[in-house]
Amino acid sequence: MNITIRQALGIYDELINAYHNENGYGGNTAEIYIYRMMECHPTYERTWNTKDSMFNDDNIELETEAFLSLYRIIKEFIRHHDSDIEIDGMSLEEAYKVFVTDKSRRFAHRVHIKVIKK
Repeated sequence: MNITIRQALGIYDELINAYHNENGYGGNTAEIYIYRMMECHPTYERTWNTKDSMFNDDNIELETEAFLSLYRIIKEFIRHHDSDIEIDGMSLEEAYKVFVTDKSRRFAHRVHIKVIKK
């Protein structure tokens, strides 16, 4: 999955705002929705509004790819800004394990990303 530069810069901009404690969602916390890391994908969009779409096994790969896009953006952000990142209260590496390695939780809606200056 390849997200557009516009999508990546939009996420990066939200992280910058959170870094400066100016994010519209919650100061140092950004609220990021999965669709922002996805290419147009009619099958996913069609199932998104159904009651069980978050548990549809057909979407697991798309959700994992979306998280990996977010992960790469965050890694680049950290490279340029001395900060720690929490995703829904987990470190970046813990979130990677939960959403990608052991898939004990689905990345199927949104996450809250807290940027903590060092």
